[in-house]
Amino acid sequence: MPYNNLAIPFNVIIIYGFCEGNARLSVRVYGERLPNRRLPNHTTFTAVVRRLRETGRFAARTADYGRNRFVRTADVEEEILARVEADPELSTRRIGAEMEISKDVVHRTLKEQLLHPYHKTPVQDLLIQDPESRMISLSGSEYPTAVE
Repeated sequence: MPYNNLAIPFNVIIIYGFCEGNARLSVRVYGERLPNRRLPNHTTFTAVVRRLRETGRFAARTADYGRNRFVRTADVEEEILARVEADPELSTRRIGAEMEISKDVVHRTLKEQLLHPYHKTPVQDLLIQDPESRMISLSGSEYPTAVE
């Protein structure tokens, strides 16, 4: 018999009924009758039976958390890239909030374009471990060699 997602709860219900509602015995019988299948926990038997009684369905219902799944489109990706080009210091959270999309979508889009979220880190002084290139300004004059 080919694998079927509904075959597992169906077998669980049949064996649970055969064992007259004893979940631990049902696990043993399930293992004996279906030795090549993964053995479910005894709580799985009671959960499947409870779900079937409450909802009339074998499969669990997916939760609706109020936020629709977002499908990335070319228009959305272009908008993300335009916002980043206009202000490279915007965070992925802020872009996501403004566009009402997940920050992960923004991050994935930037990653696919080989871009990285930019975070400005203010540095007050030059340090001893700073490379020499930081100590030379664009005009060619030198800053103090290091702060001690």
